[in-house]
Amino acid sequence: MTTMSDVSVSITNYSEKAIVLRSQPEDYFKPYSTYLTQLFGRWNPNLTSPTGQGKLGGWIFSKKREQELRDLVANITSGSLQPIAPSYRKQSTLYTDSPIFKPSFKQMSDSPIPVGYQCIIKPMQGDILYLNVGGQKHPINIQSSTSTKDIVDNAIFTLNGQTSKMQLVGGIWQIPLFEQEHAITRV
Repeated sequence: MTTMSDVSVSITNYSEKAIVLRSQPEDYFKPYSTYLTQLFGRWNPNLTSPTGQGKLGGWIFSKKREQELRDLVANITSGSLQPIAPSYRKQSTLYTDSPIFKPSFKQMSDSPIPVGYQCIIKPMQGDILYLNVGGQKHPINIQSSTSTKDIVDNAIFTLNGQTSKMQLVGGIWQIPLFEQEHAITRV
């Protein structure tokens, strides 16, 4: 087991809008990933090292979350917080919230709309949808959406002032690199 005397932790500026949490050993915060993702942190194994030579892993956060992150790291390193197993995405069914995307039956291109995609939320600019995480609903504001193969399959949204992207993957709206189980719904 790793003790705090064996661990080095740093929180430093990474860019104009981002900070990075790094540790040695690099995987020290892995058992705490659920806490880190609740602060909208994202693990990136290929960040530029502080010296500019090579790549190192680290957790990226908005600078707006710096104090919350410092408090969380203090609680983790003091032993006040226990590790919890990360929640992995489960395969779920298609969302049938109203209003729904109902494409016409005429074929509009060479590629037909895949079976099952008729009941998926079609986010449009200005829509308010909800990110459901851990039993809590967080409103997200759709900034734009794009489509391929006659299906809206990418959307840009804001949540608490942060801009992010969601993608339609296998009939399910997902936020890339967001490891915690979540759902995007209309209500």
